[in-house]
Amino acid sequence: GAGANRPTCVDTVAGLYKVVVNNATGCPTASTTINAKVGINNNSALKNIEVYPNPTKDNITITGVLDKSQDITVHVFDVNGKLIYSADINNANTNFTRSISLQGYASGVYMVQVITNEGSVQRRIIKE
Repeated sequence: GAGANRPTCVDTVAGLYKVVVNNATGCPTASTTINAKVGINNNSALKNIEVYPNPTKDNITITGVLDKSQDITVHVFDVNGKLIYSADINNANTNFTRSISLQGYASGVYMVQVITNEGSVQRRIIKE
């Protein structure tokens, strides 16, 4: 509203932050503490996801080692951000593999996104 000074805050340091809402006269009317997490998801399960070969001519393989079986979603985006491939892998094993054909797509840079229960990772690939 008109009395709001800073409805959003962009911080670069993780930690506890107290959020206080003041009324029009400056008196606090509500407050809460939030735990702000910033940066890249460093979940160890997500670090084990690989995409190869890179560069590739037609096919890529995605492999990963997960802490437990879970549902996974795989997306491939072209350089313009257009989704060109999407697959849901239900109850993927702890050691999973998925092969994807890029045959028929133009040479260039593509982004592979793997989404798990722990978060997501992106890998850049080049199609020759």
